[in-house]
Amino acid sequence: MSRSTAWWVAATIFGAVFLYLSLQEGVYDFSVGLIAGPFHIYPRKIMATLSFSILSYCVARAVQGEGEPVSWTVPVTAGTLFSTCIEIAQHYWEVLLDRPIEPRIWNLIDIGTGAVGGLLAAAALAWTRRRAERAPRGEHGGS
Repeated sequence: MSRSTAWWVAATIFGAVFLYLSLQEGVYDFSVGLIAGPFHIYPRKIMATLSFSILSYCVARAVQGEGEPVSWTVPVTAGTLFSTCIEIAQHYWEVLLDRPIEPRIWNLIDIGTGAVGGLLAAAALAWTRRRAERAPRGEHGGS
């Protein structure tokens, strides 16, 4: 299996898991129960952003050629698109279960976490690329 294929498999698995978890009420209850009061939403947004960064990193590595840098727009676009897909799935899931629909502003904020996750992935890609460039020939960045 090529490296690109392995990264696509990882992206697909992470995407499926993150989509499944995003539709589970227990995950929502757990995340908002971590901090009481008006800041209860922060853990949920942080977990979402980290999830989008993992997925965006995998997609960018899958797109990346052997030793070729990938544009920061690839992970940002991946995170934003995947976040949008999750928002659409959650909307129709709430309709299916006859639950109240969240206000549109929260959809936009949630899509923004996908973009931020993509930016984090782009930073991680740049960091790993610089680290690989500094490594002596024959080493693969292992410690």
